[in-house]
Formats: sequence, C-alpha cells, structure tokens
Amino acid sequence: MSEEPLLSAFSDLRRVMRRMTLRFLRNREDADDVVQEAFCRLWPRRGGIRDREEASALAVATVRNLCVDVLRRRGKAATLE
Repeated sequence: MSEEPLLSAFSDLRRVMRRMTLRFLRNREDADDVVQEAFCRLWPRRGGIRDREEASALAVATVRNLCVDVLRRRGKAATLE
C-alpha cells in the first residue's frame, strides 16, 4: 500500500492531535514535537497500514503514548530538582 492512508489521516487529524497534546502537556512546543514525533514513528510502518481508519487509530494511540512519555520524563526531572 502507498503512503496515502497515513498522509491523509495525518493531514486531517493534525489539528485534533495538537489540541489533544496541548491538553496533556500544556506547552505548545512540546505539543508540536509530539505530533511530529508520532508521524516520524509511523512513517516507516506506512507500507503495513491498510486504510485511513487504521492510520487514524495508530496516530491517535501514538500521540497519546508519547504524551505519557513526556509527562513521565517531566515528573522524574521535577523530583531531581
């Protein structure tokens, strides 16, 4: 399969994913970084993504997991200070 399902899902969901990350992280730069990192992580898997719905589900799950990772790192950094 081509990269079309992933590109289509990301272009349509980019704003939604950014809003979601802003709610989690409360920082615009971190939110933008998470959305970009999600795309970078999914891009190598583009050949195995069957359709737009699967791409959307993977994108949202990846963004959510990356937000959790950022929050965990922040928590550890705060305890070190």
